[in-house]
Amino acid sequence: MTSTHSGPGNYLANFYARSRLHHLSTWASDLRDLVRSLRGNLPESEKRLGQDFLAGEVERLGWEATTIRLKPSTPSASRLRPPILMHIDMDCFFVSVCLRSRPDLKGQPVAVTHSRGTRPSIESTAAGSFSEVASCSYEARKFGIKNGMHLGDARKLCPELKTVPYDFEAFHSVSEQLYKIVACFSLNIEAVSCDEMYVDLSDLLSPANYSSEVAEPGRIINPFLLGSELRRRVFEATGCTATCGFGTNRLLTRLATVKAKPNNQAFLIGASTHSAGAGNKLTPVDVVWHRADEGGPAGLPDCLIYEMEGEGRNYLDSLPISSLPGIGRSTAERLLTKHVTTCGDLRQKLSLPQLSNLLGAKTGKRLYQLCQGKDSSDLMLDRFAKSVSAEINYGVRLASWPEVQDFVSSLVFELASRMEHAATDADDRLGVLGRTLVVRLLTRRADQPKEAVKFMGHGICDTWTRTVQLPTPTRDVSFLTSQCMSVLRRINPDPTDIRGVSLRLLKRSMSA
Repeated sequence: MTSTHSGPGNYLANFYARSRLHHLSTWASDLRDLVRSLRGNLPESEKRLGQDFLAGEVERLGWEATTIRLKPSTPSASRLRPPILMHIDMDCFFVSVCLRSRPDLKGQPVAVTHSRGTRPSIESTAAGSFSEVASCSYEARKFGIKNGMHLGDARKLCPELKTVPYDFEAFHSVSEQLYKIVACFSLNIEAVSCDEMYVDLSDLLSPANYSSEVAEPGRIINPFLLGSELRRRVFEATGCTATCGFGTNRLLTRLATVKAKPNNQAFLIGASTHSAGAGNKLTPVDVVWHRADEGGPAGLPDCLIYEMEGEGRNYLDSLPISSLPGIGRSTAERLLTKHVTTCGDLRQKLSLPQLSNLLGAKTGKRLYQLCQGKDSSDLMLDRFAKSVSAEINYGVRLASWPEVQDFVSSLVFELASRMEHAATDADDRLGVLGRTLVVRLLTRRADQPKEAVKFMGHGICDTWTRTVQLPTPTRDVSFLTSQCMSVLRRINPDPTDIRGVSLRLLKRSMSA
């Protein structure tokens, strides 16, 4: 990848075409838009594909072989129906997609990373390379290689590591195929990223859809039937494998996927949250589910079913605290002061009041529940970003204020384009305006060399953040450029020390 020395405008186009983080950030938004579009435009015949498939399986295999029965922990909940969520995640997504055109590398340690065109010999041989591993095969992981690791460090662990470049066009194609296949089974989708999503299958797996007989509330169509068919269709269409996790809440669903990896499926049966009461006096009630029988579909011997009061509990207890959703490094470090590193440690060593005193009431309660296998959070089937942003902090090398002006103008143009195409929550309209502008500037720290250790990276920087309240909601390129330049002029850095600029517009409103 070139730097801004090749021209700020040209560099931006090249950067956004090749930046993995840019693609990942825009993919999430684009896929949410795709799901919304499919809900409105998918033909009725395709919307029924999942239900028609399960109806055929019930007829072919029989009622007992295609259903399982769950029972609640308390008799008062006997009329409740267990919610069933699915998390589907592609296996080693980037690597799997790239290996479709490199079958000779299958079974070998492989990593996807940038192929540096200006220094190919260094890229391919040096153990000191600071390119990052975006994705690595399971064979590479056996050597201790992890996603996000510097390529040089990875080569020290595995000198025979093979590298392949990004193929964003193929990534986009496979990602869209995945979402369209799942949408034919259920449109209750929460888009997460290019290779994973959550799906609420509670209605689809209800026996009422497949039999006129009145089934007990705890009986469901076995989710493994659906998962096997989904995974088969995904592999047939893309040549890539996927893993499915099923659970009675969001946390267990995600943990089931991790437990089943790679290319399998698992079901963690545990807690779910229901509303009790009437009118405005609804209160959340936790129900713990257990398996009530040993039945299940024939022909699926490798599927894994765990109860949270059995092997599932041992699995959860063994997990690092940092693997739970929303638990960052700071929280993990504070827990370490109490000698807590796993979910089991927390359950055994800290009470809810102690945890609340340490982390605050909200975070403490949330973490305490997660370590019990409880998660009351709903899937976000329709999520709209509260802000729109554009950022570049790689390859930024500017020589003068006129170059800064050109660079900022190009970045604002990108920001305005994203705002023009951003979805709103009103009748699927596109186009938003912003009232609050946040400008974030990275400048080389005074004690740092001109060039960072990582090729064209920003290195260790000082960070400057300024917020501007705009007189009216806007996405006007000329006006926003002038506001950004006013901010940068007031900070007054040496243009040659600028290493990154981030622009974000908040308080979105619809375009007229």
